[in-house]
Parts: sequence; C-alpha cells; structure tokens
Amino acid sequence: MPSEKTCGRCTDNESRLGPPRRLVVSLVVLVVCVALALLSCESYSGTHSSTDDACVDGRIHTVTGTISGTDHQLVKKGDLLVEIDPVDYDVRVERPQKQL
Repeated sequence: MPSEKTCGRCTDNESRLGPPRRLVVSLVVLVVCVALALLSCESYSGTHSSTDDACVDGRIHTVTGTISGTDHQLVKKGDLLVEIDPVDYDVRVERPQKQL
C-alpha cells in the first residue's frame, strides 16, 4: 500500500529527491516568459518616449515625383535613373547672394 507522500508509482526515497517534474517545467516556462516580457518592455522603451505634458509641432512638406517607365522595366548601364529638379537648390543659392 503506498504512503500518503507518494503517488503510488514511486517509493518514499524517490519522492524525497525533489519537486515533481511538472513544477520544474512550469517554473522554467514562467522564467522564460518573464524574461521575454522584460526584453520586450526594454526594447519598446528604448524607442518610445512617454510624458503627460507634451506638445507636438510639425511641418508638413509635400514631396511629389513623377516616374516615367513601366514596372519591371530593364535598366541598362548608363540609363538615367533619377533627375532632381534644381529649382529648390537654385533658390537657396540665390537668396544669400541677393542679400549681399
């Protein structure tokens, strides 16, 4: 007849060796989950800031572009890929020159 301390499958010596395997596995899973949660929180807090007293101000700049060609068009060596409109650059260069 098994004693009250055992499950019936092991002797008294085996039951005294340590906690049941299910408890050990549960603790390992719990530790891994906590570690992943802490790592996730650390990663999030490194890239996001929070405050109760904040003001956000921004400027919106519209950027438009026209692209000629078709999808999956082959590009050969020497083909022009991008052409930047020099108007904005020219204005920034001329403005200080006019102020002189």
